[in-house]
Amino acid sequence: MSLSATLSRAPPWRAAAWFLAGAIGVGACWVLGRQSNIGSTPILSTILHGILALGLIPLIAWFPWRRRATLWILGFAALARILLLPMDSADDVHRYVWEGRVLQAGLNPYVLAPDDPALASLRDQHWDKINNKHMTAIYPPGSLLLFQTFAAITSDPDVYKVFLTVVDFSCVALLLALLRYYRRKPAWALLYALNPIVLLSFAGEGHLDVLLVFFTILTLLCHARKWFPAMFLCLALAIHAKYMAVLLVPFLVNRSTWRSAWILPIAVMLPALPFRPFQGLFTSLSTFSTDMHYNGGVHVLLGHTLGSFPLASTLCAALLLCWLGCVLGITRRPIEAGALVMSGLLLLAPTIHFWYLTWVIPFLCFYPLRPMLIWCATIALLFQTQGTMLQTGEWKQYPWLVLLEYLPVYGALIYVAFTKRFVPAPVADDAPRQTLHNLSVIVPVLNEERMMPRLLEQLRGLNGFATEVILCDGGSTDETVSLATAAGLRVVYCPAGRGTQNRAGIRAASGDAVLLAHADMLIDPQTPEHILAALNRSGADGGSVGCTFENATLFLRCIGLLNTLRARTFGISFGDQGQFFRVDALESMGGYPKLPIMEDVELSVRLKCRSRPVFLGGGLVVSSRGWQKRGNWRNTALVLRLCATYSWRRVSGQGEPEVSDLYAAYYGSPEQPVLPPESENAAPDAGSKLDAESAAGVH
Repeated sequence: MSLSATLSRAPPWRAAAWFLAGAIGVGACWVLGRQSNIGSTPILSTILHGILALGLIPLIAWFPWRRRATLWILGFAALARILLLPMDSADDVHRYVWEGRVLQAGLNPYVLAPDDPALASLRDQHWDKINNKHMTAIYPPGSLLLFQTFAAITSDPDVYKVFLTVVDFSCVALLLALLRYYRRKPAWALLYALNPIVLLSFAGEGHLDVLLVFFTILTLLCHARKWFPAMFLCLALAIHAKYMAVLLVPFLVNRSTWRSAWILPIAVMLPALPFRPFQGLFTSLSTFSTDMHYNGGVHVLLGHTLGSFPLASTLCAALLLCWLGCVLGITRRPIEAGALVMSGLLLLAPTIHFWYLTWVIPFLCFYPLRPMLIWCATIALLFQTQGTMLQTGEWKQYPWLVLLEYLPVYGALIYVAFTKRFVPAPVADDAPRQTLHNLSVIVPVLNEERMMPRLLEQLRGLNGFATEVILCDGGSTDETVSLATAAGLRVVYCPAGRGTQNRAGIRAASGDAVLLAHADMLIDPQTPEHILAALNRSGADGGSVGCTFENATLFLRCIGLLNTLRARTFGISFGDQGQFFRVDALESMGGYPKLPIMEDVELSVRLKCRSRPVFLGGGLVVSSRGWQKRGNWRNTALVLRLCATYSWRRVSGQGEPEVSDLYAAYYGSPEQPVLPPESENAAPDAGSKLDAESAAGVH
C-alpha cells in the first residue's frame, strides 16, 4: 500500500503535523546520540529531553494511520534507538560485566564486594568504572546468572547494551499486541516507544530495568489471554529482573488463576538455589533502601522532618503497604493496579534515578496518570547532577532543582485529589461503546402501599431520559400493585428478595441502561440524564449515583460520608446508592447476580472487573426507616458482618456463595424459592395478572 493510500483517512494537516513532530523528535535523538552521555552537556540534554517529552502529545493525538500503524510505530521506535546507541554505557553496565566475571571465577558477589582484596586479581578497566565498590551485589539471582552467561561470551559492555536495546524494542512489539487485545489505539504505544526516559535508559545507557519491563508486559499479555502457567513464569522472571515486580502478585492470584500459582514460588526459588545458603542476598538492598537516599519525594520530606532517614524508610515502607491495600480495594485489574502501585512505590522510594520511571511507563499506555506523565518530563532537571559528577567526581544534589522537579508532580496530584478523579478512565477504544439514549428504572416493591403515593409522584417528575419505570412485585398483599397499575406503571411478578426482583425487572426492561432504585428513594429529576451522560462520556459499564439520608442525624451523615468514600475510592456501592449499568454489558460481566441478598456488592465487583465504575456524587435521597427500625449501631454491625461473611465466602469459594442464612439474618425470614429463568422471563404484564387474580379472588 502506498503512503498516500495509508494516509487517505487522515486529514492532510494532521499527517503533516505528525511528520513534523516526528522529525523534531528524531532530530533530538540524533543530537543526544552524538553526546558521550547526558552529563557531558546536562543543559542541552535537559532541553532535548523536554522536546521529546512534549512531542509525545502531538505524536499520540495526531497519529494519522489506521492501517499498518504497527509498522510505522516499530519503524520510528527502531530509528530512535539506533540513533542513541552511540552514547556511552552507564557505569551500571560495567557492574554487570564485573559481577558476571566474579561468578565465572566461582566466587559469590553477594558476599564479596568489588573492593574486597580477595577479588584483586580480577580487577580490570570495568572495575575502575564501578560505583559503590564497597557494596556487594544488589541484583536478584536471576540477573546475576544472566551476567554470568554473558561473561562466558564477552566482556564488552556495548554487547550488553545492544542486547538490552533489542529487548527494549521487543517491549514495543509486546505493547502493541496488548493494546490490540484490549482494542486500544496503537498510537498509545508511542508513550513508551518514543519516551525520552525509555530511550535514554536503555538504548542510551543500557540499564537492566528493561528486563523488568519486558517480563511485566509479557505477564500482562499472558494474563489477558488466560495463559496462567506462562503468566506466573513470566512474573517470576520479572521478579528476578527487579524485586519490585513482587508488588503485582496480589493482583494476579485470584480464583481464576490460583490453580497455576504454584509455578510462581518454584520459578522464583530455582535461580536462587546456586547462591544457597543465601548469605548476603539482601544485604546491599537493605542498605540501599535505608541508609542511602537521592532525589526521593515523600521519603526526603519525612527524613528531614523526623531527623532520621532510616526511620523515614521504615515509615515509607508502611505507607507503601497501606497503599497496596488501598489499591486492592480500588481495583483488581492488573494493568490499572500496576499503574497505581508502581506510582506509589516511586513517590515513596528513597532513591529515584530517571530510569526508575520506566517501571510505570508501560502501564501509562493504558491508564495515563497525569502526575506520572509530568514527572517523565521534569525529572530531566536532575541531569545536572550527572554533569557535576562527570566534571568534579562529586555526586551532588541540588535542592532547588528537586523542588522544580516535584512541584508540578505534586500539583497534579493535588488537582487529581480535589477533582475527585482518583483513578483515570482508560484511553479511548478504537471501537467506541454504544451511545445510550434511554434508561429503564427498576423498583422492587413488597407491601409498599404507604410509600406508593410519594414514589409515584416523584417518578412522574423524571425527565424524558427515563423511558420506562418497572415495578417488580415480590408478592404484596396490600394495595401496592393496584396503585402502581392505576398510575400506568408496568408491573412484573417474582418471588421476594431484592436481587431476585431486580433480575426479573432487568429481563423485562427495554432501555439501553438500567437504574436500580428503591421504593423509599427520592430521585432527582435530572438523575437519568446525568447517568446516561456519564456512561457515554466514560465508556464505563456502570456505577452508582450516590445518596443522602432523609432527615439524617449526625450518625447517618457520617454513614453517608463513609458510603460515598467507599463508592468513590473503591468502586463498591450498595443498592441504596442507586446502582446503574449498561444492558449490553450484563452478559460479558457474568449477568446480574442470582442472589436474593448481597447482589449489590456482587454487582459492584463484577463491574470493577471490566471497567472503573462511575460515581456521580449524589442525586438520590433515601429513607432512614431501616436504621430507625434496627437502631444505628445494631444495623451497622449487621451490615458489616454480612459484608465480611459474604466477602470471605466469595474469596474462598467458587461461584456465587450460599447466602440463605444471610438473607434470614437481614430480613428475619427464610429465603423464598427462586423461579427458574423461564418463569421470570414469562412474567406477565400487570393488566393480565390483575385480571387473573380478580377472577381467582386474589388481590
